Formats: sequence, structure tokens, C-alpha cells
Amino acid sequence: MATTEPPVPGEDASQQPAAPMGAPPAPPVPAPPPPPPASGWSSPPASGLSSTPSPQAPSAASSEAARKARQRPFLIQMAIGAGIAILAALIWIISYNHAASSANGGHYFAWWGGIVLGGLWFVRGLAGWRKFR
Repeated sequence: MATTEPPVPGEDASQQPAAPMGAPPAPPVPAPPPPPPASGWSSPPASGLSSTPSPQAPSAASSEAARKARQRPFLIQMAIGAGIAILAALIWIISYNHAASSANGGHYFAWWGGIVLGGLWFVRGLAGWRKFR
């Protein structure tokens, strides 16, 4: 039967089990790694440099690129909306001309839904594009 030493008063006996008599002591539990720095550096800076970036105004080129990047989804939405509206209008015009040139009249497709939907998408994209102009 192995005997263990009684816990020392003030210490938590549940942290590490006592080693049997004559056995080497258990290695200490390693500390968790420190959290990454809040400044955004991914590696330690070179010697002599501060770990916090100096506050600078963004360059004109980077702000222009960021503005264009924010505008791009709205330009795509404008193009899609215009494309839908134009396609719906072309189908309407072609089918109307075909029906009008028929000897006994005919039927044509008035694609109001596509025209209205495309127009709304275009206006919505235009409003967003103007916001970041």
C-alpha cells in the first residue's frame, strides 16, 4: 500500500495528485500561451521598433481603393437591374412586332414584372453607388 503525504494547509490538494513515495515529482503544468497582441502584429517587431503602429492618416490611394471596393457591389446590382429591364422590354417589343405583323393579329408578352423589377434593382444600386461616391 502506497502512502501519500498529507496536503499542506492552504494548498488545494486537487491540483496535482501526490506522487508515491520514492517517485520523482511530477513536472509542473505549463502555462497557457499569451493571447495575441491587440495591435495586429502577427510576429514580434524587429528590435528598436515599437509594437504599436503609429497613427497615420490613410493614404489617398488606399482610401480610393476602399471606396471603389465599396462601390463595386452596387455597380453590379445596377448592371443586373438594367439587364433584366432591357431584356424584358426587348421581349415585349419583339413579341408585339410579331403579333402586329401577323395577318389575324396575335398575342404578345408584356413583361411588366421584369421591367419593374429590373428598374427597382437599378435604382437601388444607383442609390448605394451614390452613397459611396
